[in-house]
Amino acid sequence: MTEQIVHLLARLEDSTEAEVIDATARPRHGDRKALAKEQAKKIAMGHKADDH
Repeated sequence: MTEQIVHLLARLEDSTEAEVIDATARPRHGDRKALAKEQAKKIAMGHKADDH
């Protein structure tokens, strides 16, 4: 039983070496219509037109 747990932990440790990409760091990709709609929604909520 202990041997199985050690083996499982070793496998989990190996799987954490893969690079993790943070969702907030990814570049946004979207089509013009969706981006324009989102911009209009933000302006309607009171944001300035040039806010990022």
